[in-house]
Amino acid sequence: MSCSFVGGVDGIIRLGGDHRAGFCRRRSRRVVMREKDLGEKLFGLIFGKQEETPLGFQRFDRDRFPEQYEATLDEFADPVASDTEEMALFRPMLARTQLVTRELQLLYDAEEHGWTASAFHECVNKKGAGVVLAVTEGGTVCGGYNPKGWVGYGESRGSLASFLFTWPGGDTSKPAIKLRKVVRAWFPSKSTCPATCSCSTTFSSDSLSRGTFQGGKSMSVLDDPETGPKFGADGLVVMLMSPFQTELDGSEKIASSKLGTFYEVRPDGVRHLFSKAEGKKTKLVSLRAYFGVYEEGEEIPFDDAVPVALE
Repeated sequence: MSCSFVGGVDGIIRLGGDHRAGFCRRRSRRVVMREKDLGEKLFGLIFGKQEETPLGFQRFDRDRFPEQYEATLDEFADPVASDTEEMALFRPMLARTQLVTRELQLLYDAEEHGWTASAFHECVNKKGAGVVLAVTEGGTVCGGYNPKGWVGYGESRGSLASFLFTWPGGDTSKPAIKLRKVVRAWFPSKSTCPATCSCSTTFSSDSLSRGTFQGGKSMSVLDDPETGPKFGADGLVVMLMSPFQTELDGSEKIASSKLGTFYEVRPDGVRHLFSKAEGKKTKLVSLRAYFGVYEEGEEIPFDDAVPVALE
């Protein structure tokens, strides 16, 4: 299958100074076989070959638990026969997600159900993982994947597997831009990257203040019952009409986006999902949310509060 999207800037980003010139470069993610580390080699010498299912337990790896890892950029989901034309747009990006082969259904359409936070949550709460798809007045087609779904409890629904996507010009015949959750953001404190980074990038200044890491899976989606979808605090935010408003005033259709803190910056360096003409804030003409189809009695993953250990 041909490529249906392109990836954003790497999950490790440098903040401060020239943010594009100082990006760290990771080793390619397209490695099929991984060389054993020293610990694994020593284990093999002492105890022999590792069992595939020690004591009957399956090993933790990406094939068995794909959503414990960052979203993939070089694998693509196959079409599903029941997909509508709109579902087919984002289906390839659902590779290595719990929705990869599952039939989808449209559960929320702002034009039909209303541009209100209460209508959004009434339609999507406790329905499992979902995909938000928006269209702006300027023609941008964008959205995001939420692996943990919504329940309306006001909590953070953290996941490394969440991602945003966009066609900034609205031409969906071209590859979409897929942007992963930012795993680590480095505020530089010395002339080289920290020891945990495998690259050899040198920062432009030795006089920078002490740095820190931030990011991880936390706050990939903020499940605020008084707003619409919020991917990170600022990655993609659609407030919708809150329960405290008395009437629609146009603000319910405003969407904002700022990339780099919670989700990757676009490959062209633009730090929002929309067209350059629209900027970081624009007005939507369409907002929809799609979810998996589950049989009666089938368990829907993450249909309640997320335990702290999983967040």
